[in-house]
Parts: sequence; C-alpha cells; structure tokens
Amino acid sequence: MQTIKMKTVDGKTIYYFNNDERRVLHSWDGPAMIYPKDQKQKPEYYIFGERKTKEQWEEAKRDFNGIPPSKDPRYEQSMK
Repeated sequence: MQTIKMKTVDGKTIYYFNNDERRVLHSWDGPAMIYPKDQKQKPEYYIFGERKTKEQWEEAKRDFNGIPPSKDPRYEQSMK
C-alpha cells in the first residue's frame, strides 16, 4: 500500500491510497487532509478511511508501532 499525496484546486493537501478502485483517506505520518491557512480549518486525521481525532490517531499510531505490553503503562493498569 502506497500513500499518495494530492493537492486540490482549492489548496487542500490530501493523502490517500487506492483500495479496489476507491480512494481511501489515510496517513500514518500526519493529517490526511490539510487545509490552506486562509480556510481556518483544523487538519483532519484518517486511518484506512476512518476519521479520527488527533488523540485517537496518536494512540493508533503508537499501537501500530508495536510497543510491547510490558512497556505500555495501559497494560499495567488493566492488570490491576
């Protein structure tokens, strides 16, 4: 899967990949949709087409990077 960067006519930067003839918004590197500064909209985060808040995106990215449970503070809390 290769993420493609596209700039729209109105200045948005979009990151996506093609999935069975369909474009799906996705980026592990940052927001998948970035608006120009003059539009005053916050960047939007997507993973495999599912919109996330920045916090949810950071959590998913952290989980994706493979932190072992022994080093994950959430693991210790769930065992108590």
